[in-house]
Amino acid sequence: FKKKMERGLLEDLCQGARIPVTKAVLVAGFPEEMEPNGIEESLDAAEILGRVKVHTRIYNRKVQGMIALCTHSKEADLDKVPKEV
Repeated sequence: FKKKMERGLLEDLCQGARIPVTKAVLVAGFPEEMEPNGIEESLDAAEILGRVKVHTRIYNRKVQGMIALCTHSKEADLDKVPKEV
């Protein structure tokens, strides 16, 4: 993801879902067949973002894979979250 594209897409998805941008994150790199609860469990286990909820999943041509719009319960500097979480 390029930061600028990622931020614009995050803002667009948040507006459509009526979610505050400050509580949202885009997640990419998971298998297309992975269910939302699997994504949530994986991210919850990392304990970086607190409790995570997947709101929507879409295919993104730029990353050539799925991305998920998620909310998180813990305040985190998303620039410091490892890309491999």
